[in-house]
Amino acid sequence: MDNQFSNTIFKRLFKDVQTLLAIAYLVAVAIGMLFNYKKFILFDVNIFDYAGLFDFLIAPFGDFTITLFTLGTILLTILIYQLDLFWRKKHPASYAKMMFNMDQTKWYTSQKYSLGLLLFVLYMFLGADVYAKRNKRAVVQENPIAITYADNTQIQGILIGKTTDYIFLLQQEEVKVIPMNALIKEIKLK
Repeated sequence: MDNQFSNTIFKRLFKDVQTLLAIAYLVAVAIGMLFNYKKFILFDVNIFDYAGLFDFLIAPFGDFTITLFTLGTILLTILIYQLDLFWRKKHPASYAKMMFNMDQTKWYTSQKYSLGLLLFVLYMFLGADVYAKRNKRAVVQENPIAITYADNTQIQGILIGKTTDYIFLLQQEEVKVIPMNALIKEIKLK
């Protein structure tokens, strides 16, 4: 009964292509937010203090690495789910043997999806950590850039990243947040 209920829910959710695309986009935005947070937090910048809604809506597409990781993750998740269904349907004896005959119990389906979701979240955090560490190594090795203010004063530093309203520069061990508007010159973080 429980298996029928969950299958009905999945069929209704994934029957409509628009629903599938909306879910995939929400997952992509969440992945982009996580990756951006991990990227900036290594420089002691909480990106949620400086980024707007639009920055997060385009986050999965702002960096090619995040885009590839997002697409790969979504496709891998769908593939694993489909392989599980195929194996269970076409080879029920070997499936049951591999699952220690627990696939016949009531709690199996809900536990399988719960553990799958937990593994998915852990995979996201691990991927974001690896991405952030690689990104930090690459940023530190970049050449400095120069930003000229309206009054012709200039500031140099290594570009960490930017949002719609701010530019983040690294000067030695100091992180500077430079607003795009002309009213404030800079914000020192470290």
